[in-house]
Amino acid sequence: MYFIIANPAAQSGQNDNRIIKKLEAALEAAHKPYFTCFSARPGYIRNFIKQFGQKEEVTLVAVGGDGTINGVVNAIEDFSKVKFAFLPIGSSNDLARGLGIKDIQKDPSQDDNIQKITEGKILRQMDLGELTYDDTGAKRRFAVSAGVGFDAAVCYEVNRSKFKNFFNSFNQGRLSYGTIALRELATIPKVQAKVTLDNGESIKMNKLIFAACMNTAYEGGGF
Repeated sequence: MYFIIANPAAQSGQNDNRIIKKLEAALEAAHKPYFTCFSARPGYIRNFIKQFGQKEEVTLVAVGGDGTINGVVNAIEDFSKVKFAFLPIGSSNDLARGLGIKDIQKDPSQDDNIQKITEGKILRQMDLGELTYDDTGAKRRFAVSAGVGFDAAVCYEVNRSKFKNFFNSFNQGRLSYGTIALRELATIPKVQAKVTLDNGESIKMNKLIFAACMNTAYEGGGF
């Protein structure tokens, strides 16, 4: 059973329906059942896995960008019950870049990725990062990175910016990250910080702009 999780806002809505229809057509031609959901709400995804995961193998296919992928991996409670795939049609697509998968900017048709997902023959394992909040003990997974400071500010501003829609209109959404990054570099304050390592060693920094834990080699549209 294929469960397609689509983000209508990915690439500012430029390519989502076209890609989804191609994926659905490929699954129909291969006689593989599927269900499409235009929502990445974690509760909905968890309920779906619980409903179908006990009966048959479930393949979750995220159609969107890194934000959509992040929502999906945080909704999965038991990875032994599901396979995860994605079509990278977002603005940054850093997970795809880190894994060597062609995103919509390099392969607008996504035909090759759709074929691989439909065939389901290529499987690989990867690590996920996990962030624990000290104040609540709550945990959150990340597939690309987790950061504070400059990189977090850029991602926040990109999601609110009109630049994103403009660059997405011609499949260059990552340029919105570069444009806003230059602005943030000129204005972001430097702060004092202390990093405590697992062995108890502390590192003090007087002029910190940002700190990031990276699970893959890129963030913010290829940086």
